[in-house]
Amino acid sequence: MNLRHLEILRAVVEGGTATAAAQRVRLTQSAVSRSIAALEQEIGFRLFDRIKQRLVLTKEGGAFFQETERLLSGLDELQNVAGEIRDRTFARLRLVAMPAIAHGLLPEALARFQKAHPRLSVSVEIRRRSEVTRWIAGRQFDVGFAALPANYPGVISQHLITAAAVVALPSNHRLARQTSITPSQLEKEDLIGLGSDALVQSKIGSYFQERGFVPRLKIESSSLLSVCHFVAAGLGCGIVDPFTASSARVEQIVFRPLRPELKIEYGALFQKDHVTTPLVKDLCAHVRGVASELSAAMKRA
Repeated sequence: MNLRHLEILRAVVEGGTATAAAQRVRLTQSAVSRSIAALEQEIGFRLFDRIKQRLVLTKEGGAFFQETERLLSGLDELQNVAGEIRDRTFARLRLVAMPAIAHGLLPEALARFQKAHPRLSVSVEIRRRSEVTRWIAGRQFDVGFAALPANYPGVISQHLITAAAVVALPSNHRLARQTSITPSQLEKEDLIGLGSDALVQSKIGSYFQERGFVPRLKIESSSLLSVCHFVAAGLGCGIVDPFTASSARVEQIVFRPLRPELKIEYGALFQKDHVTTPLVKDLCAHVRGVASELSAAMKRA
């Protein structure tokens, strides 16, 4: 497969039109169109639909572009690494984490970690849990952080912490006066959550089904942090992990323990044949420490 075709594909997705893409890659519009046509012929399906003068990825095109972006991002990173080796500044960790950990744990964990390693450079990529496992399998990162289990070929996991989910409520909600929330109290409430393909949402669905009802999901979002913001706007209630709750910092929202507890396990992900370096072990220890502190603080709140 021609790498140049993939670079042009990225330019079309980012620019939205063949004209904008041509400017990005310094080609003519016709050359861009020929490149996309050649790529479509090679892969056997259409990549774009034309909607109101813009090129919009088809469903198949979107799935293909996700993998293309993973490959191109790896090549971009390889160029960065080459430059660091050339300039003799190569000392970095490459992390990929799902949003809950990236927003809720990594800021404080990295602050503590870099006090001990002030000259170390760290790159952080924030991706959905399913993408974290794929990117770790692709050997682009030193360690990934995600909810477990992480069943993916070539990837192994190490347990970090098990945390209890909490209920996010608008501060003026009638249930905000409660010290804890039970599933039955949420049965008739509008809920905000993730798509059904997300592991956390699947756990939430199973939790309620075991208690005899299906949650009334009013709004689906792509991240638990956005769930918190929708809750703050009064659109419904949500169930989130304590790490996302700690990073939300929205005045119009309160968090209450869910009883009985809904447990979510988190871990560090590695390539199957990895050798864990002292730096990675130290970082994981800081992530585990921050996670334990936040979980304990949420239980006391």
